[in-house]
Amino acid sequence: QPCDLGFQCPTGVLSYQLACPNGTFSNATGALTCESCPAAYKCPVADADPVPCQAGSVSLGAATSCLPCATGQYAVAGTACLACPLGKYCAVPSVAPVECESGTYSSLTGSSRT
Repeated sequence: QPCDLGFQCPTGVLSYQLACPNGTFSNATGALTCESCPAAYKCPVADADPVPCQAGSVSLGAATSCLPCATGQYAVAGTACLACPLGKYCAVPSVAPVECESGTYSSLTGSSRT
């Protein structure tokens, strides 16, 4: 009988199965090892596929949850929060930087409004 979902059987024997540690997963029976949760994903439970981070949040990998970017920042590919660049604003972390409206300008990085 194969190792259960969410567990690893390093010896290949079901009687010696170990629960996958936090930030790892095993979504198939019979796994010899657990896989590390990839960057830009979270693994809240060890027996299911990794879940993509929501827009505006990030994970560097091996995570059970994603961390939200702060106001004035935006998420890049789910792996980094960057300060909103000059001439743009980031009112909501889940939205890409927005150009300042005509006649306005943001001279600071990390601006969260026009």
